[in-house]
Amino acid sequence: MKNIQIIPLFLSVLMLSSCVTKDMWKESSYNETIKSFLMTDSGEKLVVISKNYHYIFTLSNDLKHILLSSKRELLKPSFYHFRVDNNDNISGKYILNYFNKSKNQAKEFQSLGFKNKKLQNKESSLYTFQGKLQGKRYLANKVISSSQTFNKDYHVRIKEETSIISKIGKTLATPVTAAVDGVLIIGGAVLVSIFVTVSDKDAFK
Repeated sequence: MKNIQIIPLFLSVLMLSSCVTKDMWKESSYNETIKSFLMTDSGEKLVVISKNYHYIFTLSNDLKHILLSSKRELLKPSFYHFRVDNNDNISGKYILNYFNKSKNQAKEFQSLGFKNKKLQNKESSLYTFQGKLQGKRYLANKVISSSQTFNKDYHVRIKEETSIISKIGKTLATPVTAAVDGVLIIGGAVLVSIFVTVSDKDAFK
């Protein structure tokens, strides 16, 4: 008889626990203003400089090979589905686009892993490379600014996992520092500009 009485009580506690856990974690979003994309000269890290945060990603070997090539200035990137969890881990997807009119360059991009997408305009073709990025979000240092910025701001909407538990002071300060000559450095590695030109529309969704 006692066991029968305990079962409803156990189920009630379980349901209450589930509701409390669900309410503790919520998802919101915010608009970020992107100032520039930088990469370590060794190609190990991608650093996104924004108004409020610095986002630092570890590059895959394929993406590293592409960004270290002389063709990177011809690419137009798009970034989407970016999400930050409660520990400031960020992940999302990217597409690198190249509109080609040269058969010689087409072969070079194919050797880098780009795939051809047929267009209605037969005079040119679109080559794309897509993948995922994973990294960490840091608080931007307002004193640090990059001279290698876009000629206009670009914006990204980022989804963020939030908790009822306060995050004050939890997000770490950026590891990016500035040398005397103004060059930005991370972990002793110099940061160089990439993706100087971005598509006319915002490259983020």
